Parts: sequence; C-alpha cells; structure tokens
Amino acid sequence: MRKSRQKTVNSKGQVTAFIVLGLIILGIFLLALYFDKFDNWKGAGKETILTYQASDVEKVIYQCVEDLAEEGLVEMGKHGAM
Repeated sequence: MRKSRQKTVNSKGQVTAFIVLGLIILGIFLLALYFDKFDNWKGAGKETILTYQASDVEKVIYQCVEDLAEEGLVEMGKHGAM
C-alpha cells in the first residue's frame, strides 16, 4: 500500500513541476513578444538589414546544397547507380 501512495505523490509532484515550467516558458514568450513590439518603433531600417542577411544565408545554403548534390552524383557515378 505504501508503494502506490508514494507513486501517486511523485506523479502529482511531476505534474506540478511541468505546470510551473510551462507557465515560466509562457511568461518568457509573452515578455519577448511585448519587448519586440515595444522596440519596433526604434528599429527603423531593420528590414533592410535583415533582407541583406537573409540573402547571404540563402547564398550559403544554395552553395552547400549544390556541393552536396554534386558529391552525391559523383559517388553514384563511381558505383554505376542510375
């Protein structure tokens, strides 16, 4: 009898811990949204900077995919795969 009671207490403690953790994560998320909206009026021109950064990332990704595809095709050619 003692074992089952202890198991129930432990599972209730786990549920409480997860609820508290979820509330903390939700609070952090809401604070991040609040500060992002509050900070937008100061950041005129952010979109331009982000566009340039995004295009740089896009170039790197395309180059990586191209390199990997080329390596894969060369390996397939070595082994006679169609």
